Amino acid sequence: MSVATTVNIILDGGKKYNKGKRSVERRKRNRRRRKNKTAKRRRLRQGRQDDIKTEYDTIHGLLLSLQHQLHVLDSTRRNLSIGNPELVPESTGLLTTIANQYTSTEGTCRALVGRKEHLQNDHLKQQGNSTMKPQKKRRHGSNDLDRTTLPLV
Repeated sequence: MSVATTVNIILDGGKKYNKGKRSVERRKRNRRRRKNKTAKRRRLRQGRQDDIKTEYDTIHGLLLSLQHQLHVLDSTRRNLSIGNPELVPESTGLLTTIANQYTSTEGTCRALVGRKEHLQNDHLKQQGNSTMKPQKKRRHGSNDLDRTTLPLV
């Protein structure tokens, strides 16, 4: 196509050079970009939530096993001290070992409960987290305002 023909098409409003068509294409492109950006943000947020959930489940399983271990240690200590009173002087070393193990297991349990509560707070905080300004959020009617989040329990 010659230069003159191209200039005539541009000036006469050829389909390709129509301002309305360009704005429609730009609007479609921007809409697609916004949609992809939102989907990406949603995927990232969901990934973080999944990470928190798996760590929470792991800690919950550890807590259950430690509580079972505490129960076993407690019953062993009771059986040694109550079951055979004549063996108490001979088993003082064993009772001391059990008491030390019980104390350390109890401390680990407390630390895990603290971590579990921290993960719970992170989960609840991230659910309602939005990058939108608070003033705009009030006008916007965003889903983040009326979302009811359930705890991990």
